[in-house]
Amino acid sequence: MLAPTLLGVDGMLGPVAALGDGLFLCYADTPNTTNNALTASGPQRMCGRESRDGGLTWSDGRVLFDCGEAPGVVTSPVPYGDERGRLHVLWLRFYAYGDLTPATARCELWHAASGDGGATWSSPGRVDFGHSYTGSINSIIRLSSGRLVVPLSYLTARTTGKFVSMAVYSDDDGATWGCSRTDLSGDDSAGLENMGEGGMLEPVVVERSDGRVWMLIRTTLGRLYESFSEDAGETWSLPEPTRFVSSNAPAGVLRLADGRMVMAWNRCEGEPFIGGISYARQVLYGAVSSDDGRTWSAAKALVGKAQSESVHAQYCYPFLAESAAGRVLLTYHRVNTRAGEDWSNPTRSLMHFDADWLAARTVKK
Repeated sequence: MLAPTLLGVDGMLGPVAALGDGLFLCYADTPNTTNNALTASGPQRMCGRESRDGGLTWSDGRVLFDCGEAPGVVTSPVPYGDERGRLHVLWLRFYAYGDLTPATARCELWHAASGDGGATWSSPGRVDFGHSYTGSINSIIRLSSGRLVVPLSYLTARTTGKFVSMAVYSDDDGATWGCSRTDLSGDDSAGLENMGEGGMLEPVVVERSDGRVWMLIRTTLGRLYESFSEDAGETWSLPEPTRFVSSNAPAGVLRLADGRMVMAWNRCEGEPFIGGISYARQVLYGAVSSDDGRTWSAAKALVGKAQSESVHAQYCYPFLAESAAGRVLLTYHRVNTRAGEDWSNPTRSLMHFDADWLAARTVKK
């Protein structure tokens, strides 16, 4: 039974996806950052790496496809692979923060697919989600029906709760996309509205055994919130608080091949505060459910700050995958854990563990 163990991977890292009996990760090769989005220039490419031993070793990075020259900085790619050997990558093309209003902030969502395990790719296409700006994409799933569902949050002109969650979906492997018809919003008094960090942000999803899609949503309200869809992502229930205490940070959730669910999130409270809201992201916790999310094991720390690190150290933005051998892989960001490491230059890390390690006593939801 493997406890969380860091995988010392050389070279570029990104979120990991299962692909047949192997693993795949992707990252953007660009000379630009979001800090210079409006003056950026030069070629930008999507790159990938593969592993055939559960993530212990990885191939050298290779170019998958060209993303077009800046301006419009390519960032935050997220992969999804299935048992058919089909791969999907979604990423953001970032133009401007402005003052984080719909009139000045601009960020596009793009998609490409491969039907042969990443050897060849479709031409990149923009996914129209109906708005000007979205935060990070943290989740892609393929339902039992074959539909792709991608949750996201978009920026609004609301005076409180500026971000609103929704989903896009595709029934033809990403050739065309539809938008959910429900806006998942929530008011708060965060004092963060000038930063645009309030509301219902950066959701993740998983399909439950009864066919409903379960969405977990980052909030400024001290807990993750949840919503359910009974029609494969087209409409959603009103967001409600879960039992999962959380600072202002997104979660990760994954259904394993054996039917269990695994979660990772910042079950943190306290410092540091911004506008009275906790940004405590010093530890990522995990839990596992064997009954479709009704009860969960007691949360256990997966990775977190060393004693020498300050309260500003962040271990966050978890992305979960499962290897062919049944091990859970966790990709996450490290920020403010060493000199020069901030949100313009975060560190990606990769670890693996057995879900059985999480399976302790269960607690009621």
